[in-house]
Amino acid sequence: MERKQFLKSLGMSGLMVPLIVSCSKDDESVLTPTITSFTPTSGATGSTVTITGTNFSTVTTNNTVTFNGTAATVTAATVTQLTVTVPAGATTGKITVTVNGLSATSTSDFTVTSTSTSTGSPTITSFTASGAVGSSIVITGTNFSTAVSDNTVTINGITATVTSATTTQLVVTVPSGATSGTISVTVNGVTVTSTSSFTVTTASASCTSTDSETAGPFPTKSPSDLVKSDIRSDRTGVAFSIVITIENKNNSCSPLEGALVDIWHCDKDGYYSEYGGTSMQTVDYTSVHFLRGRQTTDSDGKVAFTSIFPGWYQSRATHVHVHVYNAAGTSLLVTQIAFPEGSNSAVALVNASTANGYTKGMSGYTYNASDTVFTDSLDTELATVTGSVADGYVLTHTIVVSA
Repeated sequence: MERKQFLKSLGMSGLMVPLIVSCSKDDESVLTPTITSFTPTSGATGSTVTITGTNFSTVTTNNTVTFNGTAATVTAATVTQLTVTVPAGATTGKITVTVNGLSATSTSDFTVTSTSTSTGSPTITSFTASGAVGSSIVITGTNFSTAVSDNTVTINGITATVTSATTTQLVVTVPSGATSGTISVTVNGVTVTSTSSFTVTTASASCTSTDSETAGPFPTKSPSDLVKSDIRSDRTGVAFSIVITIENKNNSCSPLEGALVDIWHCDKDGYYSEYGGTSMQTVDYTSVHFLRGRQTTDSDGKVAFTSIFPGWYQSRATHVHVHVYNAAGTSLLVTQIAFPEGSNSAVALVNASTANGYTKGMSGYTYNASDTVFTDSLDTELATVTGSVADGYVLTHTIVVSA
């Protein structure tokens, strides 16, 4: 009682409540940060990552960012975006942002990759001049990363999906919402922009079904057991990427998502896995499954495979077999893909590459015009093949089915 009287005489009882209320209001004004995304999703030590979210501080030093517990340097900051450098010693794991003692952690991992073997900044020397949304285009240059996720490509500011990458060539899909403008490529935080513009075109009104062909004599025996994108196994040869787009004729040739795509082709010597020991193929490969695989199309109707450039065998031009099913497993089309020919074509240059094990050359080769499979159907089955023997080749091809 004496204590209460003493405080009352000093006027303290009237001061206590406002002080407590003031602290409570200060606590409520501090907002918790959030992380909605980050790009790229992987990179080497020293590369730049952009983190997007909310309630960051505009003062760089007020934001603490860690990569799986290792502190990173924040180089730029806005309320919704942080630019940071992947720190030395970082390992694959979650990204955490702390602002004013409150933290947010990403739902997905950032993958720390090994330092790029590139010796300089990326350059763009050429690219496919035009294309419609959903189409594949090829960008040629230098010092790209062979890891697809380490290359960020934008078309007039809209991020495109990279489906295949070598040090000198990127295959990308023209993204939804893209408009005509320059192309930018970012590798390990270094960005280069094209001097000329890429033109986004309207998809062709024509919609022609791809011709069907025989699956034999070496079809995959159990394709559902071979779900993989890298189909090389122990086969060696010139590097080869295969990017196939599946479109639905019954929906104005729009991309077909969820389709199952099986491919198979021979090795550099003309032999198929799963067969052999007969007069048709003397070498016995019945117990192995090289150069065969299955993938499911994404929202752009695409699948991609890593392989080696096919060889050839008597009476057939160089080719790749394809079998397309709908998501329920019902067969939609069996077809084959033909390759461009000519003195400077990939077919001619690869088959002259004895250093890579291609020993047949072109003597005795059956060209498309004489191949009974392609003589009546080459228009819908001829692919685009770009690249070089040194850096590998990329095949892009669209197949139209009725689904």
